[in-house]
Amino acid sequence: ETSDFLVTETYMGHRAFYWALDKSGSMDSPKKLGMLAISVMAGLYGVKKDDFGVVLFDSVTHVVKQIAEHNVSVEKVAADLLETRAGGGTGGAESMKLALRNFEDSRAKEKIFIFSTDMYLSDQGVCEDLAERMKPLGIKMIVLVPTHEHNPQAAESLAKKAHGVVLEINSIDELPAKLLRVTNY
Repeated sequence: ETSDFLVTETYMGHRAFYWALDKSGSMDSPKKLGMLAISVMAGLYGVKKDDFGVVLFDSVTHVVKQIAEHNVSVEKVAADLLETRAGGGTGGAESMKLALRNFEDSRAKEKIFIFSTDMYLSDQGVCEDLAERMKPLGIKMIVLVPTHEHNPQAAESLAKKAHGVVLEINSIDELPAKLLRVTNY
């Protein structure tokens, strides 16, 4: 049979991305929530062929799209992100738990968790514990922060626990090149 000899493979394998976007009260600024929401939208359009999930968090977590929901369009997710308003406390742990569960549902070879926040988390310790669980599972973590308006010590500490990276962006223009460099996309 020809199928015994023919091997097909996608270059680099397919990927799974999971974005957690902070929409807490401290993010109430176009240079924070606006820029990070646009960065998520830009990223989604770039990875249409891959698995992706999106969650919004403050003191409550709102699932926009889970990785297993293949029938939810990028356009619907983008529309939900455009309606996002800041408010509430900052609890990131539930969004990280959802990311871990979502990555279990993906057969992707490469899994990337992008945590978009200013890092003023009320549950930093719990988030760090969850971040430590990501590295052994092969999940790469990117802590995406606005350059001049974030808690750098908390960002570095969280990234270190996951063996991830902190990616600072100052403007939406910087995002594509920086994100592509970090993800080797």
